[in-house]
Amino acid sequence: MFGFLDAKKSFWNWFVANSDRLLKAPLGPSPEFEDLKRRLHKVNPNLVLSLGSDSAPSRQLVISADGDRSNFHIVEELVDLAPSVPGWTIVRFKPREPNYHRHVFQMGKLEIRPEQIRYMLLVGWNQAATQFHLAVDLFIEGCAQQNQPEYVRVAFILVDGALGEYDVAMKMSRMRVFPMSAAPETAGAWDTFVEAFDNAFEDLLAQAANRAAAHQGRQYPGK
Repeated sequence: MFGFLDAKKSFWNWFVANSDRLLKAPLGPSPEFEDLKRRLHKVNPNLVLSLGSDSAPSRQLVISADGDRSNFHIVEELVDLAPSVPGWTIVRFKPREPNYHRHVFQMGKLEIRPEQIRYMLLVGWNQAATQFHLAVDLFIEGCAQQNQPEYVRVAFILVDGALGEYDVAMKMSRMRVFPMSAAPETAGAWDTFVEAFDNAFEDLLAQAANRAAAHQGRQYPGK
C-alpha cells in the first residue's frame, strides 16, 4: 500500500519538475512522451496516457485505464493526488469527443461516414441480474452480418469516442453490431446518439429509484 502511494507521489513529483519541458514537447511521439509513459507505468503498467491541447499555451494530460474497469480505481486515486500545475489540465479517463458525429472513420480499407451509422438504445430490467441495463445496437453500412469482427472493432472505437471511456464502461451494458439493412425505421441518426444515450440513462436512474421506493414500501407497508 505504501509502495503504491509512494509511486503515485513520485510520478507527480517528476511531472511537476518536468512540466515545462513537457509543455514544449510535440503532441505526437517524442522522447518527452516516452519518459512520461515510463513514469506512469511505474504506478501501474496497464495505465495509458495521452497529451492534448486545450488552447495554447495550455495542455491536457489524460490518464486512462484503457477501458479496464478493474483499474478505474487506480486512475481515480492517481488523479486525486494530482497537484495544480501551471499550464496543465489533468483529466481522468478518456473524455468524449465533442465532434464525434462529424468524423469520417477510417481503419485499413474501411471508411465509414457519419450518415452510414444508425443506432437503437434498449433500456430494460434484467431479472436474472436484478438490475437495469442500457444496451446499444449499431447499424453500419457495409457490415454484412451481425457482430462481424472488424465492424465490432469499429463500433467500439466510435462509441468510445462519442461517450468517453467512463460512460462506456460504467453505463453501457452491452453493444451489438448489425448490417444497415436490419435497422428499424425508428433507428436514430448518429448525430443524435450522445443526447439520446444521456436521456436514456437519466430515465434509467428514475426507473431504478422508483423501483427501489416501491420495494421499500413493500418491506415497510406501515410507514
